[in-house]
Amino acid sequence: MKKVKITDGKLRKIINECIQKVKNELLIEHSTQEKLYEIKEYLPGDANWEYIKENKLQLWEFLNKGYSRAGYEKFCGCDNARSLLKNANLIKIAFMGEKWIALSVYTGYKGGFKNVGITATTDEILRKDGIAAVHEIIKKDIGGFSEFFWTECSGAVEKLYEKYKGIKIPNEYAFGILQIPISLEDDGFHYSREIKGDMQIKVIYGFNNKETFEKVLTEREEYINSCINTILSNRINEDIEKPSFGRLSKVDCAIAIVNFFVNQRWEGECYEFPKRSLEILQSQVGIIENAIENNSMPKERIKIAQLAIENGRDILETSCVMQMNYL
Repeated sequence: MKKVKITDGKLRKIINECIQKVKNELLIEHSTQEKLYEIKEYLPGDANWEYIKENKLQLWEFLNKGYSRAGYEKFCGCDNARSLLKNANLIKIAFMGEKWIALSVYTGYKGGFKNVGITATTDEILRKDGIAAVHEIIKKDIGGFSEFFWTECSGAVEKLYEKYKGIKIPNEYAFGILQIPISLEDDGFHYSREIKGDMQIKVIYGFNNKETFEKVLTEREEYINSCINTILSNRINEDIEKPSFGRLSKVDCAIAIVNFFVNQRWEGECYEFPKRSLEILQSQVGIIENAIENNSMPKERIKIAQLAIENGRDILETSCVMQMNYL
């Protein structure tokens, strides 16, 4: 039998393929099995706190790796492993066998506990289970829910969730839910994060059923549609009519609709819109662009039209679609 010489490059490729195959098999196995992890709690003074003392460096490393993977330079809840242990009043660790897959750290706060750090493992094989464990910890912390839905919002939309008794989630859990860099606001609920290059202040609302979200979405859509329909009711039939006071051309209606969305942004601090509403905005921006390209509007209106296009594009680029997520 002819011997085949394996170069270093070929050998590395074969080994990497074998490793990936094993990883894929493990991932499939994990996805088809029921929950395999266990969450344990550790309190200072309890007998099991010795385990925390013995593994304080692992705690520190686990937190830093998790926060680094999500985009932070490092975990900022404390300066080092020693201060972490000194300030912690409760630690929760999710185990998969003997391996850590999630970690949550708390300090004392107003007679209770305040979460100062929560993250999942960076091990890709175990990360799916780690994130599931993080979600389970959060759900139990905020109310013991077996099912929990959440949405991120701000401004006018936030007021609707208050109206329908949504549950405002403390911002200490925002990182655990979003897994992206955030800066906490002092009120304990709001936080700021970058969205498409724009820093926005947000809050997370939760609910244990879908109806609350659907009510907010419906009310928001109905309000926006009614305002748009009011504008369109003043549109002229350009075949037989010319624009006059209170009577608008197709392009002027489009500009007015864009300006309505601009007012929603700056007066209502609204950064979330129903999907269909954003599609309407997109279509109105397109109408204005076509009018400029076809030279079908008065020269004195071009600057106003260009500003409307710029504002409309900005809102489309920096807005989020209102959506419900399952935790």
